[in-house]
Amino acid sequence: MNMRYPVRGVPAARLKYGLPPLFALCLLCAGVLAGTVRAQSITPLSLPPGFSDDSIITGLLAPRAAVFTPDGRILVLERGSGTTNDQNTASVRVFKSGQLLPDRALTLDVCGDSERGLLGIALDPDFATNGYVYLYYTRQASQGAACAYNYHPDPTGLVGPRNRVSRFTMAGDTIDPASEIVLIDGIVTSVGYHNAGDLHFGQDGYLYISTGEGGISSLAATNDNLNGKILRILPGNGPAGGYSTAGNPFDGAAGARLCGVDLVTFGNGPCREVYGLGLRNPFRFALRPGTNDLYVGDVGGGVWEEVNEMKSGGGNYGWPEREGFCSNGTLCSPPYSTPPSYRDPTYAYAHVDAGANVDSA
Repeated sequence: MNMRYPVRGVPAARLKYGLPPLFALCLLCAGVLAGTVRAQSITPLSLPPGFSDDSIITGLLAPRAAVFTPDGRILVLERGSGTTNDQNTASVRVFKSGQLLPDRALTLDVCGDSERGLLGIALDPDFATNGYVYLYYTRQASQGAACAYNYHPDPTGLVGPRNRVSRFTMAGDTIDPASEIVLIDGIVTSVGYHNAGDLHFGQDGYLYISTGEGGISSLAATNDNLNGKILRILPGNGPAGGYSTAGNPFDGAAGARLCGVDLVTFGNGPCREVYGLGLRNPFRFALRPGTNDLYVGDVGGGVWEEVNEMKSGGGNYGWPEREGFCSNGTLCSPPYSTPPSYRDPTYAYAHVDAGANVDSA
């Protein structure tokens, strides 16, 4: 499979720290920063002057995500390893000096059925010094157990596959599998879809993480779990791992806890990691350069697709009660009526106008 990027005209800072996505979401180019609008129709857009659309990497097995290193390499997440496309194996590949290196930087056991697998990657702001790589992937709840597919109704994430965020250390073109430090664990993936999985560092040095509601829509609406959310953590340095959540909306709330660490007392108090909630499957998001402002593409259900602007304080974006500007499952017309506890999307379009929202840039 080819990877295609607009490789000419990309700002240097974005090449260093950002991720030109696998599929560019033209909504952001079409006025997402201009305010809340509804798309009446979506027509193909031409690339602006100074950009070109070229294939630069070939020979990949189902790439999921990619990130640029400070020295210009590209790390690519790939389903399978070597000559096999085994869904329960995933790899990190290195594109260097114009070539895709034949040796994998890392091969990882995952649960890869449905939409699960190795889904997201981010580099530490001090990657050039510490070599830290952060990965979002799906693993069986019991280490070493075979992947159990399909439906697992246990909302605690203790039964069946679960999503996690881990830190690895890279040296040269190799990631040491023994260096894994699990940071956040137990993110529910009950039916295989709605895993989200994007990772980005903000200007504040915090790691922002998108999670889907795991096929249990009610999880998105409450702050006592990690699903259907944007999470925000400050990873610790050194072998101990760990993270802090200072400045998050529920960090100092009564009974607040680190839900990515405390997997047993599910539902007993708000999760300190939660930054924004009420999201269905925010598969990809982007940060506005030089800020901590997020633009979150949320894959819709029956009617609407969304791009949500998320600034300090996060906010609640209404799923599963709200979709787009409307009540869930309805196609409403202006003027829109939004409960004060919810935030409207910055941009939304109906399924009657175009396809699904799968990315952001």
